Amino acid sequence: MSPRLSYAEVFFGAAFAVAVVAVLAPVAGKWLRPTQNYDGFRAVAAATLQYATDNDEVLPLAMSYDTVQKRWRYNQFTAVPSGSVAAGGRNQFPRKVEESSVVYNSIRPYLNEWSSLGTPGLPIVENLTSVASPLINLNYNGLLHAWPVPQMYDEKIVPLYHQAYRQNTRALGISVPNLYCAAINAPLCRFHPRALPGKPTVAQGNFGYYWVPSARPENFTVWVVDRSLAFLQSDGSLRVRTIELPTWPQYAENVQDSPWSSFDPTGIPGTPFWMTDCGEPYLPKARGISIFYAGFFRPDNEGTYSSLECDFGGG
Repeated sequence: MSPRLSYAEVFFGAAFAVAVVAVLAPVAGKWLRPTQNYDGFRAVAAATLQYATDNDEVLPLAMSYDTVQKRWRYNQFTAVPSGSVAAGGRNQFPRKVEESSVVYNSIRPYLNEWSSLGTPGLPIVENLTSVASPLINLNYNGLLHAWPVPQMYDEKIVPLYHQAYRQNTRALGISVPNLYCAAINAPLCRFHPRALPGKPTVAQGNFGYYWVPSARPENFTVWVVDRSLAFLQSDGSLRVRTIELPTWPQYAENVQDSPWSSFDPTGIPGTPFWMTDCGEPYLPKARGISIFYAGFFRPDNEGTYSSLECDFGGG
C-alpha cells in the first residue's frame, strides 16, 4: 500500500493548518439520509471533459505547484474558489493564482452551479472563508493530472472522480489518489506506466501514488447510501458501486470492482484500508522492481488486472 497520511495530519500538520468545525446532522443517533446529487455530479464530469476539449484534450491539474518552495502540493487541499481560504496563504499571491489552475477551479467556467460538487444531507466540515463557497463531496482522480484523454485506454473503465466519502467539506478539495511528486525543483509530474511520475529526490520506494482520507474519521466510510459509493467515469457516465469487503488482514482480489481490497478493523463500518497496488498491465508484479499505482484508477487500466499484477494485501 502506498504512503498515506491520516486526516488529522493533512488538516492540522505542518503542511496545512486550518480551523474546522463539524456541523453534524444526527437524528435519533443516526445520520440523516443524504439526497444523492447524481445530476450535479454528471454536470461536473461534463465540465471537466469540456475543459479538456478546449485544452488540447488534456485533463485538468490535480494539484497546484508551489512556485516559492518549488514543489507540488500533492498532499494538500486546494481552496475552492481560489483565494477563499486564508490558511496557508491561500488568499494571497502567488498561491491564490496557483490554485486557480487546479481542477475544481479550472472547470468553474463550464459549471453552472457550485452545488454540483456536494451531496445534500451529509455532515459538513466548515472552514472560515472570505466568500460564499461550495460544499465538496468529490475527489478527482489525481493519476489523471494533466493527462491526455486520447492516451487513456478506456474512458468507460477509468474513474474521473469518486465521492469523497460521507462528508461535505466547505471550500476545500483534494485529489485522491494523487501522484507522488514530492521532489523539490521537479516541475514535471505525470503518470508513467513503468516509472515514477516525477524526478524523485526523496525516498518513496516503488510507489508512484499517494492517498489520504479526505474525510474525518467519523465520516470516513465508502458507505454513503446503502453501502454504496458513486463514481464518475472518464466518459462522463456515473456508476454507483456497492462496496462489500472483508476486514483486514483478510482481503479480496477485486481491483476491477473496487479501489480497495479490505476494510479497516479500527474504523467505522465501511472504512477502507488497503488501496490495491498494480504495476503495468500484463507484467507480473515484482517487489522492488515494479512501479505501483492505484490499479483501479490507472489511466492504462484495461479491466483485466489479476493477482499476478496487483498487490491486494498479500504481497
